[in-house]
Amino acid sequence: NASFDFNIDKSLYDPKHYEYYFQDGFLGSIGKRASLAVATPESISFIFPKFETDLTIRIPSRKLDKCGDFQITYKYNEKLREYAMQEKNVYDSSLYSLYSWGDDAVVFMHNNQLKSPKKILIIRDSFNCVVAPFLILGIKDLITLDLRSFTGSIRSFVDQNVPDIVLVFYYPNIISDLIENNPQRSFFDFR
Repeated sequence: NASFDFNIDKSLYDPKHYEYYFQDGFLGSIGKRASLAVATPESISFIFPKFETDLTIRIPSRKLDKCGDFQITYKYNEKLREYAMQEKNVYDSSLYSLYSWGDDAVVFMHNNQLKSPKKILIIRDSFNCVVAPFLILGIKDLITLDLRSFTGSIRSFVDQNVPDIVLVFYYPNIISDLIENNPQRSFFDFR
């Protein structure tokens, strides 16, 4: 807020303004690689604001264009808990990807309630799935690019969409591995 004049209402993120649902049996990507021999499934939380929301989410690769309350940011939102409870195989399930509809090359989110023209572009990996639905509550527009599947030019995309700020949101070890140890395979050339 101070550095970029966003004026995001931080009270939107007060934990008491949310309802929490927990589902056992979640195993993340690293846990899946390690296997159940050494990893223990955990609980995953599904979080919903208690306050009114009015959002739009557009995912071109899915031909998805939805308007509605916060639940539209979840894949299978109509039967979220039922879906989560049916997932039995921890290796095949991806409850984490229910947030933001999972991993897509480009996702556009718009907050229909805010007047501020601020826009954020996030260059992301799967960690952003859980961040984007909550960040959009405090800003007008949010766009995410997943470079694992985005094939266009980042520079051209930024020129076309004119964000106020670009955030790089990756698991820290991935950044250091790609930049320091294997720069020829780095996602971070920003061309």
